[in-house]
Amino acid sequence: MHSGNQGKGLLIRPGPQGLAIASYPSQLPRLGSTINILPKEEWDLACRECKADIWIMAVFATLLHLLIPFGAFSLSLSSTSQLNLCKQVLNLPVLEVLPGGGWDNLRNVDAGRVMDIEYTQCQTTEDGMYLLPDQVVTVPQKSSKVKIKSEIVNSWLDYKSSLAYSVNLDISFFWILNARFSGEFQRMKTHQVKENSVTSRTEMRHLIYTVKTNPIFTLDPVFVSRATDIASALENNNTCLVNFLSETLVRDYGTHVLTSIDAGATLAQEDYLASSFARSTSEASLTESASVSFFRIVSSGYNYVENYSLLRNYMDNITYSVMVSHGGLPFYPGITLKTWEESIHNNLVAIDRSGSPLHFFINPDTLPNLPAPTVLKVSEAVFQAIQRYYKVNMYPGCTDPNSMNYNYQANVEDESCDGVMSNFSFGGVFQQCTALTRDDKSLKLCQSLTQKNPLTGNFNCSPSYSQTLLRTEIKEQSSNWYECREECHSCWMFFTCCNDVCGNVYTVQRVTVQTYWCSATNVTNTYPSGFLFGGLYGPTSVNPVTKTKSCPSTYYPATLLSDGLKICLGLDYKLGARYSVPFGGLFSCEAGNPMAGGLSSCPGGYTQHTADVSDGCEILFCVHSGAFSQGDLPPIISPPFTRRPLQSQNDTETVVVVEEDGDAWVRSDEQGWKKTGFGEAQHMMLLSPASGGFREVGALGVTLMTTFSLLIVFL
Repeated sequence: MHSGNQGKGLLIRPGPQGLAIASYPSQLPRLGSTINILPKEEWDLACRECKADIWIMAVFATLLHLLIPFGAFSLSLSSTSQLNLCKQVLNLPVLEVLPGGGWDNLRNVDAGRVMDIEYTQCQTTEDGMYLLPDQVVTVPQKSSKVKIKSEIVNSWLDYKSSLAYSVNLDISFFWILNARFSGEFQRMKTHQVKENSVTSRTEMRHLIYTVKTNPIFTLDPVFVSRATDIASALENNNTCLVNFLSETLVRDYGTHVLTSIDAGATLAQEDYLASSFARSTSEASLTESASVSFFRIVSSGYNYVENYSLLRNYMDNITYSVMVSHGGLPFYPGITLKTWEESIHNNLVAIDRSGSPLHFFINPDTLPNLPAPTVLKVSEAVFQAIQRYYKVNMYPGCTDPNSMNYNYQANVEDESCDGVMSNFSFGGVFQQCTALTRDDKSLKLCQSLTQKNPLTGNFNCSPSYSQTLLRTEIKEQSSNWYECREECHSCWMFFTCCNDVCGNVYTVQRVTVQTYWCSATNVTNTYPSGFLFGGLYGPTSVNPVTKTKSCPSTYYPATLLSDGLKICLGLDYKLGARYSVPFGGLFSCEAGNPMAGGLSSCPGGYTQHTADVSDGCEILFCVHSGAFSQGDLPPIISPPFTRRPLQSQNDTETVVVVEEDGDAWVRSDEQGWKKTGFGEAQHMMLLSPASGGFREVGALGVTLMTTFSLLIVFL
């Protein structure tokens, strides 16, 4: 090894984190700070056993060093090639448990990659066991941490995730819904309610690494492109498209971004015990029995003779039991704890996660190629999309199993457990449609969406009922056909030349749909009147009454809204009464519930359920609190909640955004933006042949609009 500083060459020496490559003279800087080849302990062994390998590494490093200044190496390699090169040089596996990904905090599942992953620095973990990407660091763990604990969970309301506890604590949104749609939570709630049981959980946690992202990191190019699409829609004032793109971003990337992950493994046993036994036994005795039960399974030769009768009673009162392993070898009958622990290092998984909401990472620092005012609006649009995702999946109701108003599907307590149910009369629904585009296809579309009230045979309510406008929608439908037209022009001075010009003709039909429903004027009736309510169903949802996409026998499916939703109405009080569900009204983002005094809620003794989400507007109906308690837990309703708008005839496109401080941003291509001065922005306006001048955009700046025609025919 050369250790002096004379002449020109390459210095390879042991460093605190591994083998460092340093170059001299100073014209070739910093290479030694980016590449680690061997941990120091392995370096010492390599020096004794095989010095020839060192010279091979030195030659390789020299070639690498000479190629980098000319851009022949690092700039031309793909991310995969960089990773493969690091693997070949260091002969190390990649740490697969990485932060920087999206996370759905309602379902506790990983989503799309938000942070860009590159391996240009060939980083390793502190112990030299794994390769790390550039924007990630590991917190040194001087020793592995093993925790063993037993706990009693008396109610699913007290549930805490074993794999995402930290990120589930985030309170940026309706925090009570965090993890409510995860498989782990739904398993606990289902068994506790159906079996009238409590949960005993014993868990062993083995922490190996804590992996964190840099405070500010580069975003994945695909994610940047998606954010740029939202920015373009915002600057073009296309609100529906903004909502659609924001909601699909949440669908694909989740609600949060993980910034820290604990890597390791867990082994847990969940026992569901009869509530009567749990109430008559102290918590200390239950946790002791749970621990003994756990170690009897995972430790061969484990004997327990102390208080055997308590353990026997514990085992006899188990209604359901499951052993769950995350990381290490998959658990199987007969595996020992020693075997499982020895397999952890080669089978690491995430055993806890921390992170922040997705919109936090959409800011001027992470998107420097977009105008700052636009970036802030994109962040707000994504925040609103996450809010809608949470709100749509909120199921208020009574969560006390001992109440007659208990609602099994409820995930949020609404203090309706003590409510007294009233009898309400339902007067039916009707729907009117008005064509906004004048053509036969628009009229046919309106005919399919028009619905008369079956009770009156007209577009009105019976005299004893009052009508409520539930929702106004704009429905779009596109069509196209191939058409040839004759185009003529003057030619040869005195003649007319004609040619057939053929092409696809695109049309867009637009209609307005207004949906009404009828509620009793005097609110309650003691005698049967109006319709029996038999549930709702749609293209993507089943009727909770029939468990199918149909109405009960003797019920009529009436059209509700413009996306195929059907509401089941019955008039046969003799044969249809057994399918009838006590009905407490309808309400939406546009109208309150007359049966609840005009509030956007249900009357006492009733709970709300989502009927549909119409372009981001939630439509809800109210039924008796215990009506659907025998069914399954509701599935999550995933975005988007807004339909993608069809392209308009004369779309406008913003080409310049000017900030308050005078800095201007000019659109450089279809999606890209370039920062420039106000003078160049004015020049851009003059060059644009169809520019419409400057337009005010809130208090953040002004934008230059240009209009271009599309090949779309509006009739």
